Amino acid sequence: MFNYRYAQTYDEVFNAFTLLKNEFFSFKGELDVFSEKIYKNGICIIGENEEVCAVIAFYANDEIRKTAFITSVLVSGSVRGQGIGTSLIQKAENYCKEKFFEKMRLEVDSENKAAISLYKKLGYSIYEKCGRSLYMEKEL
Repeated sequence: MFNYRYAQTYDEVFNAFTLLKNEFFSFKGELDVFSEKIYKNGICIIGENEEVCAVIAFYANDEIRKTAFITSVLVSGSVRGQGIGTSLIQKAENYCKEKFFEKMRLEVDSENKAAISLYKKLGYSIYEKCGRSLYMEKEL
């Protein structure tokens, strides 16, 4: 059975990213610093069956522009193709809608065709290109 839960502690955030980073996480920097930023300023939803196998981290703290930003979506290869990435994104969007946010944004590598396809399927569109980065957004 697959469950989703909000990370409540720094250790939960750090452990989730640590478990998944070796598979494909291309974070440039210190994982403990990144985890601390998410814990203090963002929201982290963890997907798990018997172990952590998916995570989404996002910021919903721009009260002026009412714009949230997805910083990471990670789904283990062992559970890809089961709709877990879609569920994580929808849970983040629902959280933001409940807080009266109007837009959700994200950055994705232009070479990550699978992620771009997923985001487009979920209603995101490209609003800017910069180098290898595509910036996408969706009205909530």
